[in-house]
Amino acid sequence: MFIAYHFYYFKLKLKMQVPKCEICDDDFSSEEDGDHNPRNLKCSHTLCEGCIKKLLKNGRVVCPFCREPTEVPVYNIKSLHKNFSLIQMIKIVTKTTEVEKNWDNFPPKCVEHPYNVAEFACIESNCSSKNKLMCQTCEEFGAHKGHAKELLITKTDKFRKKLEFWINQLKLNIQNCTVKKNELEEAVVKSEQLLNIKVKKIKNHFDKIRQSVDKKEKGIIDETTAEATRIQKFNNEKITYLIDLQARHVKDIEAIEKQKNMTDIDLYNTGIDLPCFFGHLNIEVFRPADTKEMDIKLPNFKFEDGS
Repeated sequence: MFIAYHFYYFKLKLKMQVPKCEICDDDFSSEEDGDHNPRNLKCSHTLCEGCIKKLLKNGRVVCPFCREPTEVPVYNIKSLHKNFSLIQMIKIVTKTTEVEKNWDNFPPKCVEHPYNVAEFACIESNCSSKNKLMCQTCEEFGAHKGHAKELLITKTDKFRKKLEFWINQLKLNIQNCTVKKNELEEAVVKSEQLLNIKVKKIKNHFDKIRQSVDKKEKGIIDETTAEATRIQKFNNEKITYLIDLQARHVKDIEAIEKQKNMTDIDLYNTGIDLPCFFGHLNIEVFRPADTKEMDIKLPNFKFEDGS
């Protein structure tokens, strides 16, 4: 089996290219619709649909190579036969290119039987073998004889699904952090606006009795400002924490992405390394501070004008 894999890989290394239309020099396409489908003229020369459209005049196409005309009923280019042999070749070339890209992720050689590939993972609970990767020979005659097994690609696919779940969870946490951070920043702005309103109201009231209640006015302003400062400090601390949490989650995602992009054997041998912090974000903890404490009660005072 190992020899068969390497023979296949050798064939893949023979570079193959998608055939091109000799008129526009664009690649032919195997897709059902589009201007690059290869279609045959009556003379058996092949052009793409786009070039045939440009050459179509008076219900016929004159071949640019041999000058033989091809009738196109009611200007319907779709009536010309596709070059299915060429389309099949394009599909083979495309598939071969994709397989070549994924060659590095093919199963590794078996440690015990290097002439085989270790395409299975032992999942026997009582297995005493240190090497859990196995080939068919291991399963039939070796240390894993009779053991329950699972395809390596299936096992690592489960790992990747778990990693993908954790990545999505961390991304969700980052989104929640952004939402709460925006709420807190808005709360900071509103508290500053509220402070300005309250200070203005206090000053308008105490302007009428400035000489006799300067000390009282200053005390109330100081008290209100202190409460606003406390609220701003409280909200800003939460904002700082959320920004830091976002940064840590971004680093966690990078680390998990690195694990996710490992080859199957590296991922299997390394296992899954969870970030130190993981879980749902308790957004209730990050509610903005209540501004009710900023409500003030002004002292009663009867002015000379009776107001």
